Parts: sequence; structure tokens; C-alpha cells
Amino acid sequence: MDAAGDEAAQPALAREGTYICTCYLTNLDYCHCSIVITQERARLVSPEALPLLKKQLEHRLAEVDLLAEAAKRQLQAHLDDISRAEQALRERQAEDQTHGE
Repeated sequence: MDAAGDEAAQPALAREGTYICTCYLTNLDYCHCSIVITQERARLVSPEALPLLKKQLEHRLAEVDLLAEAAKRQLQAHLDDISRAEQALRERQAEDQTHGE
């Protein structure tokens, strides 16, 4: 879509009311919101398509859960690294104080 098309879409989003931004993790510790999905009016779906739609949504939810868990593990690892570094610094400072006295 060109810039003029983007500008034309903005008033439409405002008229629709709220819209949802979905996230995907480009790097497990950086969340980049870029996909804007408008809150669409309910549409009729053929009964045959409902199981497929449900399965697609379940798979997407599972993907999001896996990415969130991976991000949590990585952040916890960073916190653990910081805690170890703080402990080493405290020990070094205590050692320096005992040698300085």
C-alpha cells in the first residue's frame, strides 16, 4: 500500500473505533508491534470453515505462548547474570575493605 493509501486508512480506523495491535518477537527480548488489525464487524462463516478457523487460532495462541515463555526464560537468565555480577562485586568490595584495613 502506498503512503496515500495509509493516510486514507487512518480515518477509517478512527471511524471503526478501537483497533488491536498484535505483536511478534523479532528478538526474544524485543517486542515489535507493527501489525494493525482493525476490529471488524462479525461476518458469516460457513459451518465447514469453523473447525479450520478454530484450529488456526489455537495454533496461533500456542505460538504466542511459546514465544512468551522463551522471552521469560531469557529475561530470567539476564536477571540471574545481573545477580551473580552484583554478588561478585559485593565480594570484591568486601575483600578490598579487608585488605585496606
